Amino acid sequence: MKVSELAKRTPLTIENKESLLAAADKMNRESVGLLVVTENEKVVGVLSERDIIKAIASGHGMDTEVRRMCAKKVLSVPSSSDPLEAAAIMHKNRIRHVVIIDRGELKGVISIRDLLGEKQVLRSIVESREGWL
Repeated sequence: MKVSELAKRTPLTIENKESLLAAADKMNRESVGLLVVTENEKVVGVLSERDIIKAIASGHGMDTEVRRMCAKKVLSVPSSSDPLEAAAIMHKNRIRHVVIIDRGELKGVISIRDLLGEKQVLRSIVESREGWL
C-alpha cells in the first residue's frame, strides 16, 4: 500500500494572503484540520487548527494573513511512500498531517485519521513500533 491510496480527498489549499478567518471558515466547512498554504500555486507552508489557536492566544486578530502564522517547514513524502514512513514522520514531529508532494507538485495530504482507518497500516505500525522508541 502507498500513501497515495490513503489520501482520498483532493488537498485543500489557501493562498498565503488570505486571512485566518477565511482559513478557519474553510476548515470548518470542509471538516479538515489542515490547509496547504500556497503562493501562486506553489506550496509555501501548512496551516493547522493549532496554528490558528496559537495565533489567537498570541493576540493576533482573525484578519491576520495566513502567511504570518503558517508553518513554513512542510513535512512531506512522495506518493509512492509506504504509510509507515508517513506515520513515523508524524510520530517523530508530533504532527497529525503529512503533505504528499511529487516533483514539487501537491498530490495530497495524509492524516493520522487516514492511517488509523486502515487495518493493514495499523498492523505495520504495531509491528515496527520498537524502532520508534
